[in-house]
Amino acid sequence: MSDPGVESQEQHLNTLAFQRSLTGMAFLSAEGTFVSLNPAFCSIMGYEREQLLGKHVDSIRHPADIESLYEAKPKVLDAIGLETSAPSADPKERRFVDRNGNTIWANVAVSVLRTSPGRQLYFIQVQAITEHKPLQTGAERSLAQMIDMLEHSTDGFFAVDSQSRFTYVNRSAEMFFGRSRAHLIGLSFTDVFPEAAAQAIAEHCSRILTDHRPNLLELYDEPGNRWIEINASPLADSFSVLFRDVTDRRQAEAALRESEELHRILTEHCSDIISKHTGEGDILYASPSSKTLLGYEAEELIGTNIFDYFHPEDLRLIQDAGDYSIMATEMSLPPYRMRTKQGEYLWLETNIRRVSTPEPGSKPFVWVSRDISARKKNEQQLLKTNELLQKISSIDALTGLANRRSFDENYAREWRHGLRFATPLSVILLDIDYFKRYNDNYGHHEGDLCLQQVAEALLRAAKRPGDFIARFGGEEFIIVLPMTDESGAAFVAEQLRYEIERLGIPHTCSDVSTIVTASLGFATLVPSRELSPQELLIRADRALYQAKQEGRNQVKEFLTA
Repeated sequence: MSDPGVESQEQHLNTLAFQRSLTGMAFLSAEGTFVSLNPAFCSIMGYEREQLLGKHVDSIRHPADIESLYEAKPKVLDAIGLETSAPSADPKERRFVDRNGNTIWANVAVSVLRTSPGRQLYFIQVQAITEHKPLQTGAERSLAQMIDMLEHSTDGFFAVDSQSRFTYVNRSAEMFFGRSRAHLIGLSFTDVFPEAAAQAIAEHCSRILTDHRPNLLELYDEPGNRWIEINASPLADSFSVLFRDVTDRRQAEAALRESEELHRILTEHCSDIISKHTGEGDILYASPSSKTLLGYEAEELIGTNIFDYFHPEDLRLIQDAGDYSIMATEMSLPPYRMRTKQGEYLWLETNIRRVSTPEPGSKPFVWVSRDISARKKNEQQLLKTNELLQKISSIDALTGLANRRSFDENYAREWRHGLRFATPLSVILLDIDYFKRYNDNYGHHEGDLCLQQVAEALLRAAKRPGDFIARFGGEEFIIVLPMTDESGAAFVAEQLRYEIERLGIPHTCSDVSTIVTASLGFATLVPSRELSPQELLIRADRALYQAKQEGRNQVKEFLTA
């Protein structure tokens, strides 16, 4: 006979495990309604427990996944994705919708529990996988393509945050450092380079953040006995780094200085263009690789001037770099474009060295030029991707308006402007009347369409260059009107209200109208150091509350007592 005390303890432990599990768990009736659910399930789905108890599972499923609910199999099994009525099923990917209309991706597993003869429950377990889903938007696809390029690049690449810690490394970087990316992420320069090299890289990257332009650095890695070329590019508050092992090139240049004969042997087989010039730029020698890269036979180039092949916009690079004809030993040119025989332009990077010869007179110069067109293309694509990501991070995905983060930045900027020039600043808060009822009655899909139409109406109404509109959260919007007094704000607010009403979107569950309407509250003040920026927002919120209390579908101004 079992011990009742032990059974009671086991039941207590089972209950604790159910309530404290990080895996979302719920029990469904045979009809598909929620009977019990744990806190993790509510957190994953974005609902309060009371909002789901007694509700059918269909109420939180993504609309696009409901087309096959009513087949011969039990509805709940089809809804969750269980293929058979077996006691358990492998996890399936399914979409759900939280109470704000956001899509939730989750792995779902179902078990059939028979609690008594003729009665059964369904036990479901969910694990959120939204953040791991494949990227879908155009910007995300661009980013994925960019990352794919970086992963297959022979050059090492890593991104570094403002504290000089690695946030991303590609496969070539893993091979270069001899460590996995899982081990590298979060490390700093001092963790992977010798102290002297780490300090040089950190100083180099600090300069590019100050100058706001890419820069090139070569340094010697003593433990690896190799030379590294580092090309760092500034981002918003961090930087990205392309690097490669250039030991072979450095050794080739050293050999060039030591022996003219060895120079000729190397240049015959080197993929870089090696050329010799007078101080004025006349070409005395060009390696055979000039045919491969530029389309010119070496003999065609000899006697011509190298600067005649430069892109006109890049000739200033020579002037900015200084008079190389009087340099002591060597210098590097920043990336420049050179015209090919076909009339196209190739991106090159050149290192110039003065060489000694037994002949009297001025000493010639040797140019070692490498094709960096592929790298420049990667850099330009990376720049476009960074700009696109920056834009995406400030836009609300549903409405296309600015999001809360973008609003915070704009509002802080306009407050400082008003403070500096003592100009009035107005804020309008707008809330769609009875929007929860609209969602409940028409569904989240129609709710999303409604929000999008309202956003377009707001853009039509607030069209001055300085007007700023953002989605403040849910069905609430905020409009910032710089250098606008009370009368101007009242006019704009009424235009906003009118444009929304003019949409004529049916709303049979509203207590104020048969169409979608909005309530608005606005406030105006001249920023001062005695006031917090939050004060203006608080006043606008109070005015909005008054508009709702007095019947909705109207504009109210905050008036001081």
